[in-house]
Formats: sequence, C-alpha cells, structure tokens
Amino acid sequence: MSRLDDEAGRSIVATLNDAYNRFFGRIGNILMGHPSAIRVRPSFPEAMMALSLLVALGSALTPAISGLNERSLNYFSYPLSAMWTIIVVFAVLRCGKRGLLTLVGLPFALCWPVLTALLYASCKWGHDCL
Repeated sequence: MSRLDDEAGRSIVATLNDAYNRFFGRIGNILMGHPSAIRVRPSFPEAMMALSLLVALGSALTPAISGLNERSLNYFSYPLSAMWTIIVVFAVLRCGKRGLLTLVGLPFALCWPVLTALLYASCKWGHDCL
C-alpha cells in the first residue's frame, strides 16, 4: 500500500472525488428535487472532443495572444496543430463514427498552417507577397 492509498486500498484522489460528488450531489438533489444522486461522467468521445477543441483553440489563439511572429507559430501553433491531428486520428480509430466529433476544432487547428501555406504559395508563384 502506497502513501497515496487509504485503509480500504483506494487512492486518496478517488476518495476525495467521491466525497466531493456526495456533497455536491446532495445539494443538487435538494435544489432540483431528485430522489437519488446524479453522477455526470463524460463518455470517451465527449472527453476527446473537449480535448480536441481545447488544443485547437490553443493552436489558433497562441499566435494572436503572443504576437504574430515566426517563433510563436513554429514553437506553439504548429506543434499544437500536429497534436490536434494525432488526437483526431486516435479518436476516430478508437471510437469510429463518434470520434468524428473531434473534427469540431478543425477550423481553429488548421487556421495558421493553411494561412502560412497560402502565403507561401502566393510568394512562390509571384503574386502579392508580403
């Protein structure tokens, strides 16, 4: 038994989580008039969708927040876009059609890579280059 386990062999985190759920579950039951406790646990596809959207928003907003420069794009936005792609592939392989929910973050995750590719193509073929 490690120091993070209680007497029953459960982890302290699980014990605290149950206590939290019991306390706020009772308050919610009193306020909403439900006879039993309600536990809300997101399913795996929903959790993957939330993670995907969080990473995609980070990819889109990091260069805007830190200043649009090459360093913020190379060190933050592009790796987060790659991470988003890995999350989407993993979710689709693991969850099938429900994994397609992770595509919600597509416009945010691919914003800067697509704009960079369009700017590169514009400069390469002699159109309006910045």
